[in-house]
Amino acid sequence: MHSWLFLLAPAAVVAVSIHKDVVPHLQLDLGSLSLVDHAWDSEWEASTSGAGGRTGLWLVSIDLPPEQGGEVACVTCHPKLFEEWVRTSFMGRGAPVAGPTKPAVAGQASKHPNAPEYWKWRNNQSGAGGSFLHRKSSRPASAHPALDEQRVLPPPDPQGRKMDMANLSVKVQSMELAELKAMAPRLQKMWSERRLVLGPGRNPLLEQMDFVEAVVHFARASPAGWLEDCGTSIRNCTQNVGPQRSFTSNEALWKELEKSFGAKFLEEHRFNGLWSAAEQRSHAKAMLAAIKDVYIFYGGHCLASQPSGPIADTCVAEGKSVSVGRLACRPEEDSTDHGCVFAELRSCTSKDCDPFFEYARLQAPIPLLQTRTERSQVLGRCEEFSRLSHALFASLGYGVRYILDFTDHVWIEVRLKSTSDERQQTWVHADPSENVLDQPLMYETGWGKKLTMIFAVSPWQVEHVTARYTADYEATVERRRFSDETMANALNAVNTRLRTDQHEPRSGGSPHMLSRERSLSELALWGFLDGTDTSADVDV
Repeated sequence: MHSWLFLLAPAAVVAVSIHKDVVPHLQLDLGSLSLVDHAWDSEWEASTSGAGGRTGLWLVSIDLPPEQGGEVACVTCHPKLFEEWVRTSFMGRGAPVAGPTKPAVAGQASKHPNAPEYWKWRNNQSGAGGSFLHRKSSRPASAHPALDEQRVLPPPDPQGRKMDMANLSVKVQSMELAELKAMAPRLQKMWSERRLVLGPGRNPLLEQMDFVEAVVHFARASPAGWLEDCGTSIRNCTQNVGPQRSFTSNEALWKELEKSFGAKFLEEHRFNGLWSAAEQRSHAKAMLAAIKDVYIFYGGHCLASQPSGPIADTCVAEGKSVSVGRLACRPEEDSTDHGCVFAELRSCTSKDCDPFFEYARLQAPIPLLQTRTERSQVLGRCEEFSRLSHALFASLGYGVRYILDFTDHVWIEVRLKSTSDERQQTWVHADPSENVLDQPLMYETGWGKKLTMIFAVSPWQVEHVTARYTADYEATVERRRFSDETMANALNAVNTRLRTDQHEPRSGGSPHMLSRERSLSELALWGFLDGTDTSADVDV
C-alpha cells in the first residue's frame, strides 16, 4: 500500500512514494544523536567497549545508614566531588536549589560543541548589534582542585576499591557492558528516589533508542498551541502551550506574560494579518529582543540558593561552577505544572556561594516566565529560550513551531508573510537564544556546523526541514547515512503514531512528565539537547 509525502527539497517539492508496511529499523546513539544500524549486538559492543567488554564507565557508590536513605550512587562522577556532595546533602543540610543571586552577566553561556566557528560568528554579530548571548568575562581561578581533576580523572581500579573519606566508605567500580545492562533496573529505581546522579557527559550509560521512538518522544514533548489552534490569540484557545497534564490556564499564562513584558508591549505586538511582510518581521524582531532584554542565558555561573540573606548578598554571578551530573528534580519542582526534566547538580568554586546547588531544567511556560524572579532572570539555555518564545508568539496569535536540530540545538520558526509575495505565508527561522531572525544558513556558514537532520516538531506532526538550513543538502544526507526514501518512511511511521495513538499525551506532553518517572534513555535523549555536557563549562 502506498501514500504520498511531499518533501521540501532545496529547489523543488518532491513527491516520495511511501510504503506503509515498511518501517525502517534505525538505532539512535543518544550520545551524539547519530544513527547506527544495529543495537546492542556484538559488533557494537566490541567497538564501544574494547577488549573484555570494558565500557570506560564507573560507578561511585556510598552506603549511608538506613535513616539517611541507604545507598547513594553516581555514574562516572569524580569520587571526591561526589563524596563532598553526599556529605553536604545527606549528612548536613540539603543541597540548595538554584535561586536568585546578583544579576548575571548577559553572556556567560555554554558553547556549542558541534559548532567550531560559533565564537567567531558571535563576535562578528555582537559588533553589529546582533547576538548578545555571550560575552567573554574574567572568572576567578578554581578554588577547588577536585574540580580541575574531574577533566582528567583516570579510570578507577577495574576490580573496585574502597576509600575511607572521613568515615564514609566510597566504592569506585568499573562496569562492563553486561554489568551495566544488568544494573539498569536498580539504577532506574535509585533515580526515582533521588539517590542516583548521572555523571558528566551526554550519555553516561551508553544508551541507544529506536529513531522513530526518539522522534515520537520529542514530538509529544514539544510545545503546542499556535494560530491555527487558537484563532487570534491563545487567550481564546482551549489548548495549552506547555507540557500535557499541566493544565496551564491561558489566563494565568497571560498574566505572567504581562508581568514579564507589560500589557502595552503585548498589545502592540499582537499579530495583525494586515501588516506588511516588513512590519511583521519588525514586530517579530522586537519580541525576540524583548526576551533577551528580560531573560539571561545560563552559562554555568554560580547561583545562590535563597532570595535574600548572606549567600544572596555575596554570591557573585561571575563565580564558576562545574557539573557534577544530573539528578531527579526536587519534589516541589517535580510536578506536572513545572515540566521539570531533571536538575543539574553543580558545584560552585566561589567561596562566597553555596558549594553545591541544583539548577532545574524546566519546560512549562509559566515556571519559565517566573524565572524572572525565582532565578533573577536566569531562564536557561536554548531549550528554555525556545519554549518561552514559543509561548509568547503563540499567545499573541502568531503561527509558531519548535525546531529540533540533531547536532545539538533548538529554535523556533514563525509563520509570516513572504517578502517575495505577500499573498503567501512562509515559515521564518527565529533563534531566541541568539536574538536572530531569518538567518537559516547561519549554523552551517557561520557556526561551522556539520548538519545532519533538522525537524519541525509539534505534538501532532513532524516535518523534515533540513534543506531549509543548508546550502549543501547532499552532504547532510551523506552524514546522516540513510536515504530520503528511508527518511520519508521513518517520518511516515512517526506521524502515523502521532495520529493514531490517541491514548498517549498530547499538547506538548510526554509519556513520563515527572522527572522521577523518566527512563534512563529519555534522560540521555534530553541530556544531549539540553547542553549538560561538561565541555560546555570550560573557561572562555
